[in-house]
Amino acid sequence: MNTKFFTVLFFTLLTSVCQTAIAGNGYEPSDIKIVVSAKKIWFIADEMPMKCLCVKVKDHSDKVVLEKCLNSKTADWSLNVESLPKGEYTLVVGKDRTLKFRR
Repeated sequence: MNTKFFTVLFFTLLTSVCQTAIAGNGYEPSDIKIVVSAKKIWFIADEMPMKCLCVKVKDHSDKVVLEKCLNSKTADWSLNVESLPKGEYTLVVGKDRTLKFRR
């Protein structure tokens, strides 16, 4: 009886720990520092995420002009915006973080 109870308790705790680890593997775009210059946009994170973090640059008509997915295997965490024509753009990081900038 006690053996079954402890076995169920063990697997319940193990499942809980695995779910917490999987959920903690996501990355919040608000944890990323963004540095914008005339030629590049750098993304600086304390810890590198395992999952893909999509960043998009949209022009004034909301058309995506640049897009890149960043993850822990990506060596260059920057976007080259040097080739974009001068104007106002919106940087979308993840699903809901936005930043307006001028080129």
